[in-house]
Amino acid sequence: PDEFLDDDDPTSLLPSNEAPTISEINGEIIIPTDLDVYMRKAEEYYNIISTKNNLSMIDGKFFKRTLKQKLKKDCETILQMIKLCGNWIPKTDQKLNELQAAIGYKFKDTELLNTALTHTSYVKGDGNGSVHNERLEFLGDAVLELCVSEKLYKEYPELNEGVMTRVRSLSVCEGALHKSAVGFGLGNYLLLSHGEEHSGGRSKPSILADAMEAVIGAVFLDGGMGEAKRLVLYAVESHIERAVRNVNTKDYKTLLQEYVQKQHQGNVTYNLIEASGPDHQRVFTLQAVIAGEPKGIGSGGSKQEAGQKAAKATLEGLGLL
Repeated sequence: PDEFLDDDDPTSLLPSNEAPTISEINGEIIIPTDLDVYMRKAEEYYNIISTKNNLSMIDGKFFKRTLKQKLKKDCETILQMIKLCGNWIPKTDQKLNELQAAIGYKFKDTELLNTALTHTSYVKGDGNGSVHNERLEFLGDAVLELCVSEKLYKEYPELNEGVMTRVRSLSVCEGALHKSAVGFGLGNYLLLSHGEEHSGGRSKPSILADAMEAVIGAVFLDGGMGEAKRLVLYAVESHIERAVRNVNTKDYKTLLQEYVQKQHQGNVTYNLIEASGPDHQRVFTLQAVIAGEPKGIGSGGSKQEAGQKAAKATLEGLGLL
């Protein structure tokens, strides 16, 4: 043809005769896993074309200006996709199958799982238009607490309400969920913004704990309470058993002291901030202090009660309750 100096089809210069396609589902860019080869080739062609004036030599093929302009435009489009999806993790069936095998549940609707893995930063940044996981996190939190509460009620009749509450708090706290998420490798599948990615978002305890709750919520919607309960127990049963052993005979001040010593942070002290009210109805306010740094505050009818509440507030602030 007149457009080139030989009869070869210019598309034969691509890695394959049929280039990978880029599609969009619910506003989210989906890229095939073999596109990295195509993208590298496109960038190579773009750089060559951009530096030539009239005829360009690419893999032994000569192109006239009209073809150069068309190919340059195509390459610019692909490079823009590269820029938009610089931190993209392929959400192929294989990738999702890996995670589903890890949690022991096969989704009927994989979009629920995709949503559970989508952090808010991705929606506000690179994945504008996608649905993030906060609503699933809200649902998963409720399912998680119900399943743990049922297990404690049925299997530990010797525990009173106060102890069960503390055991549940330790079993579903950020620290426990973070450990479960790490065990499943959840961080490898998250969709994050560039900024969150570069700040270590895939290993942040808060992000992983929230994603764990979102996955539980997604399993509940997709498979019902039975499957969700199975996942919950799979994820946190060891934390429940450990919490029962540790909390059954220990109060918040003891738990805080043990944690601080384990972290080699010294001792915990409690400072009296205020004592108010008449002699027969005094209210004491204490603040826990760790290595000179003020922490949680608590108030009660005695210094002992106020200290317990200050220790509890500190444990909550540390993500341990």
